[in-house]
Amino acid sequence: MPEYGIGVVLLANVTYAPTTSINLKVLDSVIKLAGLKPIQLPVSTILNQRKNELVKLLPNFNSAKKSGIFAENFFDDYFTDSLVKQANAAFQTIGKVTTIEELIPENQLRGSFIINGEKGKLKIFFTLTPENPALIQEYRLSVVK
Repeated sequence: MPEYGIGVVLLANVTYAPTTSINLKVLDSVIKLAGLKPIQLPVSTILNQRKNELVKLLPNFNSAKKSGIFAENFFDDYFTDSLVKQANAAFQTIGKVTTIEELIPENQLRGSFIINGEKGKLKIFFTLTPENPALIQEYRLSVVK
């Protein structure tokens, strides 16, 4: 389990002794008994930069195509009119923005963050391309309870 920095190996004859369920039970026990917590990755500079640039475009995506922060094919997959409609509806649901929380990275090119409003919260998830400089290639917005 890379997120905990541990692993176990059980050597057996695969035909007669499947090991997956035993390994998972051992890992679960070790994690519980040792009180292990998943490793928290630091936020990469580019991931945090793209978060800040994305926030500036929300909810209207003004000049998004000219911003230079989106992958070449982003607007082939995400239509600007739909992005604006979805974002405006979501921002109306949560009301005036009060705070924007820190980014929670899944890895160095993918993460999410919460935008808190007076009446609710939005979760923004995005993924960057594996190029230099990394650009936004995936984006999802959802109202959370």
